[in-house]
Amino acid sequence: MKSQLRHCQTLLEQAEQSFELARFDEVLGATDAVLRVVDDPIECRSDGLLFQALMLRVRCRLKFERFDAVLEDCQRLLGLVALDQPSLRRAELLINMSFAHSQLAMHELALRGARMAWQDAQALKNIPLASRAIERVAMCHLALGDAVEAERFMQEALGLIEQQGSTYERVQRYSNALHMVCGLHDSYLAQDNPGMALGLLARASRVVAQGSAAAQAIDSEYLRTMWEANVARWLRRRGEVERAQAELLRLADLAGVRGWAAIRRSAQLEMALIAEVAGQRSAALDLLRALFDPPELRVRDGVALPALEAQVRLHAAVGDSAAVARVLEQLVARRSARAAAVRQAREQLPGAGMGIMDTLSQTGR
Repeated sequence: MKSQLRHCQTLLEQAEQSFELARFDEVLGATDAVLRVVDDPIECRSDGLLFQALMLRVRCRLKFERFDAVLEDCQRLLGLVALDQPSLRRAELLINMSFAHSQLAMHELALRGARMAWQDAQALKNIPLASRAIERVAMCHLALGDAVEAERFMQEALGLIEQQGSTYERVQRYSNALHMVCGLHDSYLAQDNPGMALGLLARASRVVAQGSAAAQAIDSEYLRTMWEANVARWLRRRGEVERAQAELLRLADLAGVRGWAAIRRSAQLEMALIAEVAGQRSAALDLLRALFDPPELRVRDGVALPALEAQVRLHAAVGDSAAVARVLEQLVARRSARAAAVRQAREQLPGAGMGIMDTLSQTGR
């Protein structure tokens, strides 16, 4: 039994390395293998390894947008966490639950979980953890449409991580902040508020400067590439199109070689939008079609939906009604599947997270 548990610990350590390299299929295979051993109630039960494996699977499933499965794992993890006292485990669980709840449009529950994780981090005097939790609070406000509060909390998260945190953690926060800036910018433009959009981009200059300096000092090529991709997105929105395009092409090629589909596809979408504005419709469509290759590897909604919307615009611009109808069918199917996932989660998982919420309220927190 001890040899099996040692083997499981080794598998999890290797899976963590695979996760940092964005080899998410390998991670799922490893965690499933570990769970088959350590979830045995008689032979090799190990709550510590069980928690590690389930939490790693949660983080991986978030990458694959399997949010209903994430919440099912979180319900199991609740039984492995002391609910009546602050802990690193409880805060980490709350942060991941908050992300899943937010993606399933359970925004109020997501915000409550993020705030509780923040309270745990404060009780533990763990500044990097507090920064993560506040970042999640910021993202919840963004999902709720409160741009001012979203930016305010993100700035607070950055302020904390600048006080204390590893270089790797700082780059993570900077990268996520710049990702949010780009999303907020697009939201402001959609609301016909270009002044707010431009002001936001200008304020992000400090984030870009600090993040770029920190990114040169980390060993993780994946995180550094993710950061550079977000900088390129920021440059495009600032109007530095040629510089952004050159960077996006370099990053898409690198990500393609490394097998980092999420980065490659995000870069292809940005390049397609540049080509669309320049009137290069054929080039834009080629990029958008390539974005969905290989077809067996699911494209995240955050990239797929704007890519399909761009295809509709491009086909409509040349009067190709048959192509418009074909892409619209895909777009409707994608939106319907997302809505169905939200309904299913709300119907089948209404208690996901409520156990910890109830316990915390009962203990006066």
